[in-house]
Amino acid sequence: NCHLAAKIEEHLDEIVQVAADLQPGAETLLVSYGITAGAARAAAAQARLSGAAVSVLTIYSLWPVPEQAIRQAMAGVRRVVVAELNLGQYRREIERLARDGVDVVGVHRVDGELISPDEILQQGGLP
Repeated sequence: NCHLAAKIEEHLDEIVQVAADLQPGAETLLVSYGITAGAARAAAAQARLSGAAVSVLTIYSLWPVPEQAIRQAMAGVRRVVVAELNLGQYRREIERLARDGVDVVGVHRVDGELISPDEILQQGGLP
């Protein structure tokens, strides 16, 4: 068991997969994975058209948690909006990694419907 953990730790760079679209001066970071990623990218594009600097982090490998990539993406932001189709379990991982003063907001659904870009904008406090 310890051997497996060490093996995973040694190969984190090969296992962890994210796509970061980071904007200079962004105060908000949208984090998503799976099917919500498209809505998060669309929400960011819409917010940018309104003049807001918004960064996006799409996570492709949920475990092991890409802690370094998440921390780098959160650098300088005041708010992180986590869009996910569950009760907010991954938001807890983001909260664990967030520094003091960063507001972590969850946008989630569990009714079988997809999250829309508008829901992400409204619940995330974006234009």
